[in-house]
Amino acid sequence: MSDEPARWSQATTHPDMWADPDDDPRESAGADPEGELATPHGFLDGYRKTLVLTSSPA
Repeated sequence: MSDEPARWSQATTHPDMWADPDDDPRESAGADPEGELATPHGFLDGYRKTLVLTSSPA
């Protein structure tokens, strides 16, 4: 039996990340949000996507 812990993510490029940079749903090619309302919406959308990544089974 190995002392190495089981993988907790599907990332292969950077094993300490949840997903490889090319597969990360938080990174979008779209423009940054502009305006008072779009800024917190953009932040909350990224936060929600992070929570989904952390709760997904590996």
